[in-house]
Amino acid sequence: MKRTLFALTALGALAFPALAQNVVSARAGLVNYTEGAVTLRESPVSLTTKQPYIEMKDGDVVQTARGRSEVLLSPGTIMRLAEDTSVRLLSGSLTDTRLEVLEGDVLIEAAEIFEGGRLVVKLADREVEITKTGIYRFTTDPAELRVYEGRVELPAANGKAVTAKKGSVVAMSNGLIAGKFDADLGDTFYRWASRRSSYVATANVSAAQMAKDNLFGFGFRGGWLYNPYFGMFTYIPYNGMIMSPFGYRYYTPRTIYAVYTPPPSMGNSAAMGGMGNRMPSYNSDYGYSTVGVRGVSSAPAASMGASAPAAAASGGAARGAGDGGGRGGSASAGGRAQ
Repeated sequence: MKRTLFALTALGALAFPALAQNVVSARAGLVNYTEGAVTLRESPVSLTTKQPYIEMKDGDVVQTARGRSEVLLSPGTIMRLAEDTSVRLLSGSLTDTRLEVLEGDVLIEAAEIFEGGRLVVKLADREVEITKTGIYRFTTDPAELRVYEGRVELPAANGKAVTAKKGSVVAMSNGLIAGKFDADLGDTFYRWASRRSSYVATANVSAAQMAKDNLFGFGFRGGWLYNPYFGMFTYIPYNGMIMSPFGYRYYTPRTIYAVYTPPPSMGNSAAMGGMGNRMPSYNSDYGYSTVGVRGVSSAPAASMGASAPAAAASGGAARGAGDGGGRGGSASAGGRAQ
């Protein structure tokens, strides 16, 4: 969905103590999640609960070796890097975000596109502007763009515009459609990206409810929000409810009532068992983290009301699951049946 882009500012301490670290960035380029070896400005990235993200500056290069990383771009848009990948942030402005894929494999998930904002990806001396919600994958060997969801238009070498839709492979050397692929199949990197998307959507449920309880009347409009219970950033839409390209739902404080149930009593300390600062382990064979989200085990997720996160994530739960990487989802729960 396309919406007007508002200027984003940092949030201070809120009424609910656990939300005091909530941040909404005024720039694109927040390295907020890593697995394995990841560097920024040629220095290892080490994220903690006290420093859950590092902001990239214009010209910075984020690079993975045996690892993967996730970078928040404009509100609702996430860039994920596979192994042996490097990307330079040319401009972190929300009104003119520009990236250059230097090496490797990059997947961009755009759940919302805002009027007044631009997202341009450069690869092999050719630029692609993403103007539609979708899932876009850029690789350097060979230099090509694959469209899993969405649509892009780009000028070809002959001067004519080329429109690439779902299932299209674009050769970045000449900007022409080089072939088709089955967009309903994926590999380990794609399945990892889908699983990460499900984590973000699950964290949205409690974050939207907490925002509802604590932020009405404070002018909160939406954006990236840090959920301390899940130890990760999630997305709060600016208006209504939106569906991510992977099939997961994001709720606002005004629409969360549709799925939220009050959490059970937190009096039993065992319910919080497993909370800590465990760093996610890296395993390329699984295609996803074997530990889960940073700083929290699966137990706290259940303690926040298991039915609510399940309702949020079930729309895409089948997406990316299994060795086939199918994207099957339940239409009634929010996923597109395929």
